[in-house]
Amino acid sequence: MGHATRLGDYDSAVTHGLGERLSRFALAVALIVLGLVVLGEAYAVSVGQPLSLFSTWGGAAQLFLLFSAALTAVCARCASPSLVRAVDLGFPLAAGGAVTLALWGASEVVAPDLVALLLMTLVLLARAALVPSSASTSVGIGLLAFAPTVAATAKGFGVASELAVDVDAFRVLFAALWSVGAVAVAAMCSHVVYDLRARVSSALRLGPYSPVRLLGEGGVGRVYEAKHVRLHRPAAIKLLRGDLVSERALDRFEQEVQITARLQHPHTVSIYDYGRTATGTLFYVMELIDGMSLDDLVTRHGPLPSARVTFLLQQAVGALAEAHAQGLVHRDVKPSNIMVGARAGLGDWVTVVDFGLAHPVRGEVAAAVMGTPHFLAPEIIEGSQPVSAAADLYAVGVTAYFALTGGFPFEGATIPAVCAGHLLGAVEPPSARVAHPIDPALEQIV
Repeated sequence: MGHATRLGDYDSAVTHGLGERLSRFALAVALIVLGLVVLGEAYAVSVGQPLSLFSTWGGAAQLFLLFSAALTAVCARCASPSLVRAVDLGFPLAAGGAVTLALWGASEVVAPDLVALLLMTLVLLARAALVPSSASTSVGIGLLAFAPTVAATAKGFGVASELAVDVDAFRVLFAALWSVGAVAVAAMCSHVVYDLRARVSSALRLGPYSPVRLLGEGGVGRVYEAKHVRLHRPAAIKLLRGDLVSERALDRFEQEVQITARLQHPHTVSIYDYGRTATGTLFYVMELIDGMSLDDLVTRHGPLPSARVTFLLQQAVGALAEAHAQGLVHRDVKPSNIMVGARAGLGDWVTVVDFGLAHPVRGEVAAAVMGTPHFLAPEIIEGSQPVSAAADLYAVGVTAYFALTGGFPFEGATIPAVCAGHLLGAVEPPSARVAHPIDPALEQIV
């Protein structure tokens, strides 16, 4: 992995989330400055002095620093990568200038040059810890940040008072040496943090993919958002959970990959890659879906209109039909395995995921009940008939009921109670559970 060697260079694999980290750093500075301003003004009021925030150029410098920190926090979160890098370079320089002006403008501050050096050292060390960048980048930013303080010390810049800074060679030399030393320490911190991030990123890399954040957990694995380190293509990576490493779990995980890779329907999740980590953990890479599950959609926004439910489930049924034509039964059809998002400008695009329980149709009765209780077909619960595509269609019906009403046809405090409802209970029509109208034809199918 090549490290950045020029000012402003960043290794994207290491500095992923740079904008967010820079935003947090700037926001922290803004809060600190705001606290100092409030304390200063409170002190001025307590001793009978006028408010100084707008009355002196020192107060104006404090206000500028507060504004620039807040602006940096906003820009770093929503700007393009090039602008984020420009903000990263510019903010420490602006902070150095504002701190220098603010301290030299406050006549009650003894030795403002020393206070400025200390404050800027803390700022640079905080940046080194929070904002990943190479040592050379930190050196350049650090020299820029300390430049205003050193220049002010050299010129003897201060207010006309008995506390004004005396100009002498020792103070200038001290400021310069302190600045160089602080920059060197900040650069070493950056190097350590940057190198550690590079090592962690390399260790976590799965082939050409680098995990970014955890998206969720399933029965046998964890799913992470990831990106291709060279193509920068977003993806999702599913890893087998370490506490489930058994022959059965391995077989089931590999089966999910192989089955899903065989399916080509546009509404079935696409598989990009498959392999093992350096420690032997199985993983596979699939498309990252920009959207949310049908479960989340209904939970957040309530029951859906009949037309939308029909549109969504037609797509899901199409994906299942391809699997059924290849002799496969999903066996875990439910709202959380039906993703709803956008693709190529088309909204409400459905993608069926998680074929971990998929089972070939062999005309055999399942040896064990597999699936989610609220969506189990009666014949699966009883174990009286071979697993077939009918079980998936039954689960689609329960999913439609959930999408229309926000609830399940059979509720129960325990799994046996839910299963008993599937076997013996009478279904309350969806239209009886909601106030909005439901298409009679759709209700009849459900």
